[in-house]
Amino acid sequence: MRLKLWEKSFLLTFIVFFLILNICLVMWYMFDIKSDYQKFVDSCMNEAESILYLENQIDSGAIDQDEMGEIAESYEQKDVYIRLSFEGNVLTDNLPDGFDLVGESASVGRMDVSGADYYYIESGLNDCRLEYMKSMDDVYERQLNMTWM
Repeated sequence: MRLKLWEKSFLLTFIVFFLILNICLVMWYMFDIKSDYQKFVDSCMNEAESILYLENQIDSGAIDQDEMGEIAESYEQKDVYIRLSFEGNVLTDNLPDGFDLVGESASVGRMDVSGADYYYIESGLNDCRLEYMKSMDDVYERQLNMTWM
């Protein structure tokens, strides 16, 4: 009776098993990174949309300049920076130092500002214009922690 190659060599069987296991782990890691980034982008879009809908309250006079400053500060504590303008008047602007869109035409996407990565969204509704930036440090930290676990 003749034995097959995989039956003859335990080392070969182990190497094949090890390769399959590593390929599965890399695929799982890539899928998890992609889903984590997608969740981050979705949360940014939802947050920017909710800020943009403050336009109704600004238009009716329910929110004044001081309240907009407090709102911007509360977002800044979560590493979110906004520039909100209504009818050409800037209501709040706490975008990071060194941020300048001269020569760039990004409306949504990852952006490098002074060596830090941000997710940038620019949108408008009626007479309201919003520029939204959120730090991507949390996403990178989660990915790094996952790599070293």
